[in-house]
Amino acid sequence: MVPENSINGEQDPPENEVGEVSESPQPDDSAAIEGIKEDMVATLEGALGSDEPTEEIDQYARDRNIFEDYLERKEYEHAFKSLLFVKKRRSPHFKALAGNVIRTSLLDLESREEDSYPNIGWNGNLRDKYISEGTDKSIRYKFDLINDLELPEEDIEEAALEVVVELANQLLESVKSNFQRSSFYRHGEIGARTYARRMHTILYFLQVKKEKIPQEVHDIVREVGPYFVLEYEDQAYGYLRRECGTKIPEGETTRKAVELLLDSNPVHSDDMVKKLIWAQKHNSVTLDSEYFGKVKEVFKYHAGNSYYKNIVELQEVFGITEERAAELAKEYANECYEEQAERMQEWGEEQFDRAEGIFEAQMRRLGNNWGVSPDDIEGVNSDASQLCEAIESAESAIGVAEASHLWEKAMVEKGVRSMMPHQLRIAIKTELIRGHDDVLKKLRTACNNSRVCTQDIYDEQLVEVFRQSQEGDEPLLHLEKETSRNLLKSLMKNHGSELSEQLKREYEYFLEAHGLNVQSMGIAICACSNTRKQREDNPDKFDEYNSHENVIGRILERISELEEVAPGCAQYFQEKWGVNMFNRYTFRVLFDAYRRETGKSERDKKFKGHVLVLLPGVDWNGNFEDHEMVTNVYLEANRNGYELHWAESGKRVGCFRRLASCKKRYGPLKAAVIGGHSNETLIEFGPRAEDRLTLDELVQLDVGEEQLAPELQNKLDRIKEYFDPNAVITFKSCSIGDEHGIADRIARLIKRVTIGAKSPSSLKDISLDLAEAKFMTRDKRGIPRQVEAKTYHPSKISKWMFGLRKWRKEHGL
Repeated sequence: MVPENSINGEQDPPENEVGEVSESPQPDDSAAIEGIKEDMVATLEGALGSDEPTEEIDQYARDRNIFEDYLERKEYEHAFKSLLFVKKRRSPHFKALAGNVIRTSLLDLESREEDSYPNIGWNGNLRDKYISEGTDKSIRYKFDLINDLELPEEDIEEAALEVVVELANQLLESVKSNFQRSSFYRHGEIGARTYARRMHTILYFLQVKKEKIPQEVHDIVREVGPYFVLEYEDQAYGYLRRECGTKIPEGETTRKAVELLLDSNPVHSDDMVKKLIWAQKHNSVTLDSEYFGKVKEVFKYHAGNSYYKNIVELQEVFGITEERAAELAKEYANECYEEQAERMQEWGEEQFDRAEGIFEAQMRRLGNNWGVSPDDIEGVNSDASQLCEAIESAESAIGVAEASHLWEKAMVEKGVRSMMPHQLRIAIKTELIRGHDDVLKKLRTACNNSRVCTQDIYDEQLVEVFRQSQEGDEPLLHLEKETSRNLLKSLMKNHGSELSEQLKREYEYFLEAHGLNVQSMGIAICACSNTRKQREDNPDKFDEYNSHENVIGRILERISELEEVAPGCAQYFQEKWGVNMFNRYTFRVLFDAYRRETGKSERDKKFKGHVLVLLPGVDWNGNFEDHEMVTNVYLEANRNGYELHWAESGKRVGCFRRLASCKKRYGPLKAAVIGGHSNETLIEFGPRAEDRLTLDELVQLDVGEEQLAPELQNKLDRIKEYFDPNAVITFKSCSIGDEHGIADRIARLIKRVTIGAKSPSSLKDISLDLAEAKFMTRDKRGIPRQVEAKTYHPSKISKWMFGLRKWRKEHGL
């Protein structure tokens, strides 16, 4: 008789001496898993599939008890798998059992859903993938199990909608009971976010039609809206509303949110004003005038030092006129004075000074928000003080918003335009040092919103800041930060001709600070990027991606990433391997190589050999900034147990020196990937003519050892020693793979396997152990396609892989 707690007849896992359950076979133990599955199938077919009538047992009750036991233990995968056997024996109770399993599994909202995965593993790869993606996405495995049942679409929709209705009611109860309690705002609890996320995922993954969703669900989605907009920066409600297709009248959610704020004792909630403004921004509706009083009532609880700033935000966000904003400011000032008059009589001089300082600081912030206080600007201090006094007394008709514009106007009219470069210089340096990366965006926004300071004035003065920069000055930009790098690229693109020297000093200072040779970096950058004139003269050949400013930006970004975690890493690669174009490589491959080569890697691994990737110093189209190829070679080297090295040289003789240096340090290379722009007649390693390897030179050398001059033969012998006899040399070059071409000639001369493409193409996939490579090109329509790659070796037998193996066998390799 089958135990009630096991539909497949298996007993619970045995316990070890300390009472822990011993582990079941892991998914990668295929033989053990197959045995378990076969036993389960046999037991199920015997226990549930018997044709003999059993009067003593109510089959449906028995099945139901077994499934309830699975669900109680949250072994959902066992339950779904067992449903397949119930379906196989065509049980009339299959639909009822399936509905109960689906409903129970989808209603389980526990945060640690990975605990519900059984030990035997229904699909180890998918299971691990779902767990690794995190709790929010681990429910997806249940949808796969549901789809495996192959139920009719209407049955799945019926079960899904039943769950959604129940979750909707739980959601409504949760937001009402937990609003303004810590549990509503904390992450990871079974609360509003969890219910909304689960409803959205069920509707999305089970493809429930919007027209089938009951009206009850739409009503609840509308009702919970205000609670969610007050929980700012939350996306769960937006996804749920989109998936339900719930229609909400414009502004309804925000209006109800305002009422909810007023009814929820806002005096005890510090961030209610922020939530109100956030709600308005995300619902895009101007409140009616009847709400002004309610909004002011909310603001009164949060007067403090931020009231005037909130008034300005109120004007911008809610569309309130300047006159109305000024009126609110006056009303607030009068009310505050009346309410605090008695208390202020007890204040001492120190308290008055502190209050005045805070107020003036707020007024400066209410100005044009340029990050410069009025005290820093000569000639307008008295005007700024008068404006502050006028507003503070609440007797002037000038409101806060109008005051800010008058302050700007006074600054510009009194010659501030001539002093703006000084202000911007201070703002850029101080704000970026403090980490305020959005300062420039704030400056630009302030100018756009100002009546007197336009975007043109901002651009003009920003350029003037850099134009006044002199050699020896401290840098204005902190290029470790993305915002500074973006500003540098923007200035180089739009003002590169007039600010070339100043901007060059900015990034050269950054390079020098990290110990890099600025001269060699500059030569490499010029040879591996294009200018605006080149793009205008030949747009088909040169593109924006490989522009001078974009290449510099990507190089600075990669250096910043490396130096942040491994100071000295960039200098090491430049000095030892000649690497200048750091944008060609991913962070992972450079950081891993640095740790291995400097002995800082925690892994003590012995390598079977060494592989060198040698790239040129010239690249007009960015072909060698190929992260896909770099990652492919990196993974291939790791898979075959090779240590990988990265090098560059913009000179022909430098390439041979890199090979010689690698051989001296590590011994003959097992493989090499060598890049260079090429055609049928030459490979280009640098911008000069002497840095090319031509087919004519190779033809002159390929005359046989007997006829070759001794000194040339000695050079070839030394080059052979750079490579292991079984080494494979793959060229990332175009059109060198024809018979008697460059790749063929090199194979003949140095007696090593050589791979080259027959047409203009790019190396995309390489196999180091099989000596194979794939090249991709584009046809006339721009569609990528794979092209033929020739593999050459010194044997005359064949030029394909079976010939390579035969040649190696004949030579005892």
